Amino acid sequence: MSEYWRALGFESAITAVQAIVPQAITDATPVLSAAIDTRTYPRTRILLVGSVKETTNTAHTLTLTVTESATSGGSYTAATTSGTLTAMADGGIQWASIKRNAAKPFIKVTATGSHADVDVVVSASVVFIGR
Repeated sequence: MSEYWRALGFESAITAVQAIVPQAITDATPVLSAAIDTRTYPRTRILLVGSVKETTNTAHTLTLTVTESATSGGSYTAATTSGTLTAMADGGIQWASIKRNAAKPFIKVTATGSHADVDVVVSASVVFIGR
């Protein structure tokens, strides 16, 4: 979905791509998104936006990782991001900036829990913000 958003006195085209649909996960079963081709959204800032909720108010965590590759079906390695997304009892929205890598335009998002119980709920989107 693409829409125009007015913020701080300027308009930006914003497109959100659902990377991980809302779901409960465990450490034993990490969730991997499909490949997202960042070349489809040139000249934009890329953000990973996630909601990570700990449902039992314990110290269990979840990590969202962004990986990148030169091809959709190729070998993926860790991408450069700024920001950390971890589980929170209140399930607040968190974000991390993803550095664009022209040599490796395909990205995937992986959600990995810290233990085997199913008590962390996650959803994640990759948001492209035009200049």
